[in-house]
Amino acid sequence: MLRIVLITIFLYLFSTLYAQNRMIKGTVTAKDDGLSMIGVNIIVPRTTNGTTTDFDGNYVIELMPGEDTLVFSFIGYLPFITAINNREIINVILEPDQELLDEVVVVGYGTQKKSDLTGSVSSVRGEDINKIPSASAAQALQGKVSGVQVSSVSGEPGIAPVIRIRGVGTLNNSSPIYVVDGVILDDIAFLNSGDIASIEVLKDASSTAIYGSRGANGVIIITTKRGKGGNGENQTINVSAEFSMQHLANKIDLLSAREFAEVVNVITPGTFNNIDRVDSTDWQDLVFEDYAPLQNYHVSLAGSSGKYNYYFGAGYFLQEGIIPKSTYERLTIKLNNSYTVTKNIKFGTDVTVAPEKKENPAGVVGQLYRAWPTSVPYNDDESFAEVLGAGNPLAAIEYTNSNTETLRGVGTLYGDITFLKDFVFRSSYGFDASFSKIKIFTPAFFISSSQSNALNDLS
Repeated sequence: MLRIVLITIFLYLFSTLYAQNRMIKGTVTAKDDGLSMIGVNIIVPRTTNGTTTDFDGNYVIELMPGEDTLVFSFIGYLPFITAINNREIINVILEPDQELLDEVVVVGYGTQKKSDLTGSVSSVRGEDINKIPSASAAQALQGKVSGVQVSSVSGEPGIAPVIRIRGVGTLNNSSPIYVVDGVILDDIAFLNSGDIASIEVLKDASSTAIYGSRGANGVIIITTKRGKGGNGENQTINVSAEFSMQHLANKIDLLSAREFAEVVNVITPGTFNNIDRVDSTDWQDLVFEDYAPLQNYHVSLAGSSGKYNYYFGAGYFLQEGIIPKSTYERLTIKLNNSYTVTKNIKFGTDVTVAPEKKENPAGVVGQLYRAWPTSVPYNDDESFAEVLGAGNPLAAIEYTNSNTETLRGVGTLYGDITFLKDFVFRSSYGFDASFSKIKIFTPAFFISSSQSNALNDLS
């Protein structure tokens, strides 16, 4: 009898404790366009408990006893605070920040206040972009604009991210186009984030109509910095330096040497006579570096001298990869200037020159995932050993020397004539030129019949 009573009390206490934890779920949408919002932060105040919305704007959060308030926040929108009470489903509509609506944004045919826009346009300021260390300004858009998905296709240094605006729009190519100071481009990898004044993302048909079918997947308009009017009073010098470390977040879970030997023996019996004594090699530990540095330096000079306004920026970016001998190096020179001839006539140039160098041993990642974990990397004499499966990844790094050097120039020459009160006629000439040189050198070596090179090869 006593045993039954104790069990009953235990079950009652357990059920009471369990019932104190609650699961809250719901959907977050934007009031301005009614679309689901990706990446909205949902937190419990004064705790570390929180979550974010998924690609459909949905969220689920588990609340501990005493947690009765949720805060919803997203850049460009007013935070929303709500009491939970006894609700299990809480759907939220976030309102745009009215102060941001008074900002002047760039659209395809000029500039407007956000409050006057009927299309869907999101704006990101240059200061917000510079807060995130990244190889390109495109990566800095991640999590800053609703409806914009930014993802990396690989960990290769300097690789351009994939951007999708409101999902996949076309079958062949779903990437948006970029407009940098009036020049339409396919990528912005050459830009230094420190030279950017603002980024506008045009999402819907009414906003992108001026670009025709090219804007079917959205348009990203980038305005670079320039000097402000005055007589030398607004001259500014900015210097910034960033240093950060990258590391491999997770390794792929592969079979151990013993597990691999067991599988091989099932397929080909007798391959390994004693699976307890097979060699064991973790190729991911051997190939991947623990940390890889990322450096970004930028200096700029902006100002005016009477009728002449100028902006000069110089940036240096260096990203090393977690695979040895993989690097991306870029130097960016930016010059924007304008000269006011009369009250109604102005001429100017916006020019960016960016030499870059990229080194990456090709195919190493595929090799290390296919290399047998029962193979050893080195022979007794410390030479590279033959590795079954796909060759020796360490030898591939040692003997593969691939360098790509690119010089790219992007700019525009323009003239403005102002007439009546609010009309400006602009004539401009834009250019985008690039020159690349690829050098691949493979020395003579022999590891196995499937991994060798008879003669020195330079191409």
